[in-house]
Amino acid sequence: MPDDFSKLGADGFESLSQALALCVLGPGLKVFGDGPDGGREATFDGPVPFPDPQHPWDGPGVLQAKYKARPGTTQADNRWFLGRVKAELEDWANPAKRRVSYGQRPQYLVFTTNISLSSTPGTGSKDAFDRLMAEYQDRIGLLGWRVWDAEQISRLLDRYPAVRTSYAGLITPSEVIAELLKQLTNPIAVNVASPTVTVNVDARERTIRPGEPGNEAAFQTTVDAVGGADLLGDPRALVEQIGDGYVQPFDGGLTRVERILCAPAGYPVVAMDRMVWDQIQAVGGRRGGVEHIGFPLAPATGRPYIGPDWTEILLVGGDWGRPFRDERRGRLVRRCDGSAVWQPDIVFDDEASRTRGWRVDSRTDAIMDLRLAVSGHVLIRGDDLQITDDGRERMLDAVARSGLDDFLLVLRQRYGGRSRSGWSEVDEEFRNTGQQATYEYLVAGPDGRTAIRAGLQIALPTSYSVDAAVMAEVRIDFDAIRPSTTTANGYTPVPGDLAVTFDEILAFLEAGWSVCTSGLLVTASTDPLSLVPAGASRIEFYIENERPVNMGDPRPRQLLEMVDLAQLGRARVRTARALAVGITSPIGLTRQQIEPFAADALDHLGRSFGFARAGNRGRR
Repeated sequence: MPDDFSKLGADGFESLSQALALCVLGPGLKVFGDGPDGGREATFDGPVPFPDPQHPWDGPGVLQAKYKARPGTTQADNRWFLGRVKAELEDWANPAKRRVSYGQRPQYLVFTTNISLSSTPGTGSKDAFDRLMAEYQDRIGLLGWRVWDAEQISRLLDRYPAVRTSYAGLITPSEVIAELLKQLTNPIAVNVASPTVTVNVDARERTIRPGEPGNEAAFQTTVDAVGGADLLGDPRALVEQIGDGYVQPFDGGLTRVERILCAPAGYPVVAMDRMVWDQIQAVGGRRGGVEHIGFPLAPATGRPYIGPDWTEILLVGGDWGRPFRDERRGRLVRRCDGSAVWQPDIVFDDEASRTRGWRVDSRTDAIMDLRLAVSGHVLIRGDDLQITDDGRERMLDAVARSGLDDFLLVLRQRYGGRSRSGWSEVDEEFRNTGQQATYEYLVAGPDGRTAIRAGLQIALPTSYSVDAAVMAEVRIDFDAIRPSTTTANGYTPVPGDLAVTFDEILAFLEAGWSVCTSGLLVTASTDPLSLVPAGASRIEFYIENERPVNMGDPRPRQLLEMVDLAQLGRARVRTARALAVGITSPIGLTRQQIEPFAADALDHLGRSFGFARAGNRGRR
């Protein structure tokens, strides 16, 4: 009877493929776990004892698993597999892909799949696979390849019984399991010899309990609170620990609606319909779910129950998001179409430095005086994301709606400058591709020199990355607006009326935050909220002096003369080179939703840099 791989799931099939590859290719195989892997489940660098010890593969190689969740007809399955292989080969052949530019092309490729490939000579998909690989042989530099389909994997499992045993519970055909269960659950008759009596002892015993030691009381409290067995029915399994929480399924009894009890460690247990649990587990795809986004919290009032009509679910734990007071918190929000969108809590931190040196124009002769920037990393999955011409138009429309264009207009009018072209693509090689968009907005001062240099940039994730790098910046050259001379104190003062005001700084932060977490993402999707998350996005806000004192610059500046931060209080540190704050943020927030948090971010910045009475100012 053939093995059944349908219960493995994608992660389980990858794990099975890795285990077999370790047996076949040897212990030198490097196995990759969850996370971005650049199209690799495992790699090796020969020699390896394959295809046979006398003719070993000797060179870099990659194992890639292709799992089809719902196999269909042989023709459709084979077409699906060959399409996936072709996509991988295209990526390996593309020098612009990070797996190539930052890695190494393989000389040997092994593909595994849970579908059965047809072996008809000449026309079967196994021969089609060989022909496809041969087409890319020279482009990639391949020396050898193999495919292990469902039949081949079954033969390998026969050869390596220890691997089969490890996965027996998931790959044993269901009819075999059913027969075993039938034998286990049938009454066992024990005949006691007696001249007059035969006693039948039913040895069946209920093995499902409400919980495991230490959990029964907490789970029982919620069982009673939501209606007991009338609503939940009987438990279908013992309590299972997943990540830092606990889960137990119930059959729903007479309601026939399966339900779940779960709780993050140290929190009350909450009950929910199975469909709600499935929605939570589906967030983030196969590398998401409660282990990453956190467990649902019980409602603050009423029954500890989440029904199918939920609108928002609070979450705690997981490894996505940034800890706040030793906890990661987030929420699921239900959209109009019924889909669930994960959002981390907005959290501020003092660790903003990762993107400080990033500029749209990084030439040394393009140095300005002041830089305002919002930049960071949006974590999303999808190696097929592309920046199209339509996406670029959507981006520029979204940037205008964010208020960034209005902010630039205010500065331009106040400084008496004139726009040269509006937003235009940066004309440098590889700055505008299918994966990257880079734009600048230049404003000339009274004497024709560039007085304002604004920039936008997004770099989409590649096949082995989940980071979309985003940036919105505005840089100002005050000397191109109104020249001044260096004083005896060693710096060049900025006239007070030219300093960027507090309200202007706040307006830029609101617009830049919106652009980086939504406006730039529309290059890849008409709806940023439809993108598959891979964690909490984090941006950094900078107010930066590009000409600090004592750094050898012929025209040094003082940061706090270029910006008016009096609303934050008295500055205790007068010579700071840069002020910054880190922000963990959801994607897809509107400008109106961002506004109150932007003010809080500036309060946090003020406290972090020692402004006296920071946090006590009035809101504008």
